[in-house]
Amino acid sequence: MQSKWKIRDLIDLEFFLDGTDRDSSGSRPDADFDRQTYLSITQSDSKTLPRRKLIRFWLDRRRQLERETRGQETVLPGTAYSETIALLRVIAAILGGLSGAALVWGLFSYQGRQPINVFTCLWVLVAPQILLLLFLFVSRVFIRFGFIDSFRRIPSVLAALSRRLILRIIRIFSTKTTADTQQRIRSAVGLLGQTRTVYGSVFYWPFFLTAQLFGIMFNLGILSAMLIRVTITDLAFGWQSTLRLDPETVYNIVRAISTPWTWLVSPPIAHPTLTQIAGSKMVLKEGIYRLATQDLIAWWPFLLFTVAFYGLMPRLVLAFLGWRGKRRALDALEFNHTACDRLVQRMQTPRVETGSRPYEKPVPVVPAAGQVPRERLVTPETPSRTAAIALISEDIMERTEPAEINGYLNYCLAMDAVEILSVTIDAEDDASLLESALSAHGNPEDGLRIVIVQEAWQPPIKETISWLDSLRRTVGKKMGIVIALIGKPASGTIFTPPADTDRLIWEQAVKSLGDPYMRVETLGG
Repeated sequence: MQSKWKIRDLIDLEFFLDGTDRDSSGSRPDADFDRQTYLSITQSDSKTLPRRKLIRFWLDRRRQLERETRGQETVLPGTAYSETIALLRVIAAILGGLSGAALVWGLFSYQGRQPINVFTCLWVLVAPQILLLLFLFVSRVFIRFGFIDSFRRIPSVLAALSRRLILRIIRIFSTKTTADTQQRIRSAVGLLGQTRTVYGSVFYWPFFLTAQLFGIMFNLGILSAMLIRVTITDLAFGWQSTLRLDPETVYNIVRAISTPWTWLVSPPIAHPTLTQIAGSKMVLKEGIYRLATQDLIAWWPFLLFTVAFYGLMPRLVLAFLGWRGKRRALDALEFNHTACDRLVQRMQTPRVETGSRPYEKPVPVVPAAGQVPRERLVTPETPSRTAAIALISEDIMERTEPAEINGYLNYCLAMDAVEILSVTIDAEDDASLLESALSAHGNPEDGLRIVIVQEAWQPPIKETISWLDSLRRTVGKKMGIVIALIGKPASGTIFTPPADTDRLIWEQAVKSLGDPYMRVETLGG
């Protein structure tokens, strides 16, 4: 079982999560697939798998099922993404190498009348790269400390370009996929650049690495063209400046620039000597005839080392840091957003349907107050449940008991309430109450969720949405919040299924918040 995640796996995961609960007709394609996948793991491995490995196992099985159902040539969005990135990298490598070589070929055009100015070479070949590196460093500092928000849009622009390329590749293979599959692929591709809250900087690093590949090949093109020109032509290098610099000043500048490689080689290979620098100074009215050949050819090793150490080496370092950054971003993923929570719940909970729209009203099973069927709550294969802090309005608390609340949380959401709080729907008071509870319980190893028991027939008015925003700010961006809906009270219990219309209203209201860690579930019935 593979445990290392790649970006193409994330895109396939979103693709399958989007289509897990429905096919083109709006019904479940395989109602038992998630549960059977989980049981196949428990039969072969008695240990409880971490969430990331559990979801990866499900993804591998789901890919296999997709290919068996639709054919081995089925194009998954992760494959389209990989092909797009590979194409971008090939283009970047070719353009980088050719542009670097073309730049040197034009710059080193020597007609035998005037030596090539070393300062011009440094300004054209090295200075822009150093300025770009400084810009990258400053922009990262500004982003880190939130000084300039506009820098954050750069990854989104790159992601938009990548989405267009992926969709073009999908059109090429459109004859091999159904209309429903194409639509789901487009939905999954929309993930790029739009899920920073869930996946952080994961989708930034491929574009960063592609840019470094361009820079690496650009410098390799420069170095290759320089070596070729030096080998097949007789080049002469000199220096001149309107500032009337003396040879000793130029020597000190050159020696300072050469510091990174003087431990490896020594003058005159590392850089020209003072005598050679003085002998290669150009004076326009005197021409080239007074200059010595050994002084004019002493500059090219220095130029070669300068490009290698100030152009190529930083790009190699940045490429390594980018690879490590991408790997760390992938390894840090917790897979605890709404869609993954629902998947794990379906896998671990026996005979419980928690699918998304279209919503099928469950068969009403209304146990007596405080008497949730225990045989349906605990089974031999039921794992430990997710810890939750339940928030219940005072009105609901008056009509039920903590044991009954926890029983339904067990039964419907596979959760255990570590604390049940009575709230007043006052943003400031409830936020303070929740902060105290979070401090007391911390974050259990398997995660902590906030469950808000809500009467579905009461619509989500502006004050309610504002209250939810306040709770989100209190718990942070990535803690799961579940709005557990109940219907109108029935004889003996308040835990009844909500009406379809009421649930749809709540789902649309929550979806409009754009919060990937907040979801709506049914608690009654």
